[in-house]
Amino acid sequence: MYLKTVKTLLPRTLFNMSLGLVFVLFFCEYLIYYVVLIQCEWPTLDPRKEDPALGGEATDRPVRAMFIADTHLLGSREGHWFDKLRREWQMYRAFQTMMTLHRPDVVFVLGDVFDEGQWCGSMEFEYYIKRFHSLFHVPKDTHIYVVAGNHDMGFHYAITPYRNQRFIHGLKSPSVRRLSLRDNHFVLINSMALEGDGCFLCRPTEIAVNKIAKDLKCARKIGNDCRNASAISRYSRPILLQVSLPTIIPLSDVSRIGRNVQRIGSGSSGVEGYQVPGAMGMLVEGSVGAAFRYIESATDRRRSHTSRLQKDTSGRRSGIHDPVFQLAQ
Repeated sequence: MYLKTVKTLLPRTLFNMSLGLVFVLFFCEYLIYYVVLIQCEWPTLDPRKEDPALGGEATDRPVRAMFIADTHLLGSREGHWFDKLRREWQMYRAFQTMMTLHRPDVVFVLGDVFDEGQWCGSMEFEYYIKRFHSLFHVPKDTHIYVVAGNHDMGFHYAITPYRNQRFIHGLKSPSVRRLSLRDNHFVLINSMALEGDGCFLCRPTEIAVNKIAKDLKCARKIGNDCRNASAISRYSRPILLQVSLPTIIPLSDVSRIGRNVQRIGSGSSGVEGYQVPGAMGMLVEGSVGAAFRYIESATDRRRSHTSRLQKDTSGRRSGIHDPVFQLAQ
């Protein structure tokens, strides 16, 4: 009798346990992203902070922008396959859930897309590109733009023309770009090209920055030489998007920097490394410095003050920044 009861209850118990396990997996690996991310919302625009140059026409729709940084897609050298699988699944689900729930007009990826972009060969870089487009696929009515980070092509003197060109062609990401979306002007700049030392990457960037500054000035009716300026239908304060370079690097990374650095230490804390002059601090003289200062001084930074920041749910990996995303309009 006892054995008969066990034989009857065991299949039912196993079925219930399996059903419960499937539900837990479904909730934790899929449904939880909707539960969490539906609580995010677009910031409310403050009329007191409205740019008077935009005119505030009732027919204008605000541009809804999503910002992502430090995705650090793992590579073959330092990435474990299970860590890679877990992190990329979480980023994929978080990003695609955001696309479904909030439908931004534009997505900006602000550097360090790849973790080993400065080391990998051509075949692995192509694989990187495919993974990026697979993970961060956007609908047809949403645009995505990428800014290069130091992990994508190396620090200033470690960047080669080949590494630079493959990133530009692979992700359609030039060193300098101006985008105008409903009269909101975004200026995207590769921070590694701002050394101002006349390198192969710096000189074209200087020319492009000067050109953008001229276009913005002409849109404000500043200056007399506006015959060859790109037409901007309506001026508004530009929004500058760039990657902040690290100012302190580990001792092991000094050989890859190739610039003068100063060794620092923190005594009892045991933290030591090399301090690197920031690109912004080195860009102080010459025409490009004046142009960049003009763009930076005119930049509208207020729009991000009410943005809501949401960290990705993936765990922290030593040496890699946590991926973050941000909503702004």
